[in-house]
Amino acid sequence: MELTTLLQKNFPLLGKAIAKRVIEKSLPPLNMMGLFLTEAYNLRCDYCFVATKKAHKHMIWEVAKRAVDFLMEESRAEKELTITFFNGEPLLAFTLMKQVAEYAIQRANSLGKKVSFTCTTNATLLTEEHILFAQQHGFRYLLSIDGVKEVHDKYRVKANGQGSFDDIVKRLPMLKQLQGWLGTRMTFNPDTVHRLSESVQALFEWASINSSSASTPMSLGAKRQ
Repeated sequence: MELTTLLQKNFPLLGKAIAKRVIEKSLPPLNMMGLFLTEAYNLRCDYCFVATKKAHKHMIWEVAKRAVDFLMEESRAEKELTITFFNGEPLLAFTLMKQVAEYAIQRANSLGKKVSFTCTTNATLLTEEHILFAQQHGFRYLLSIDGVKEVHDKYRVKANGQGSFDDIVKRLPMLKQLQGWLGTRMTFNPDTVHRLSESVQALFEWASINSSSASTPMSLGAKRQ
């Protein structure tokens, strides 16, 4: 076989092998991945960075499956993996979320790995079915709640303009009973930051949360650029 033909035949495989080796040497293995299953959202949060997105866009199963496969391959020797469901309202894509979780667990088990899940949700759609599935498949719900009622309802409103605080609060006992651990993700704005300490303290006291994080809106950073 001529050398040219030999190179033409084998170069693609050689190129892939070299690229893989370079990646392994220069980049650390993956141990976590965030999946944006949908851009659909059932609230109308004033500061939300998804506000300008097209609400009809959803991830398809083939893309989700490839993402899981990529995580499994690029995790290499890592044994503990995490998949986070975020963006839009993930519970609007609950069927896909279940597919992803079940497939990821299957793949992880076949490779001697363990995968866990988190889901950031506004909790207004949360049901016992969602929580029981999470129990069975090893993931937790992280709640988007901005603090005390007056602060939360200022920006996190429903399509009819009403605040969503009460919809979340009435689901907290069920989540606390079935999940146990409660975590929140708070967003504060320039006109609400003075009540951040009060809001955090209130969540720990009356909601019995275990963990809380706080940040400014992503859209605020975009406006400043």
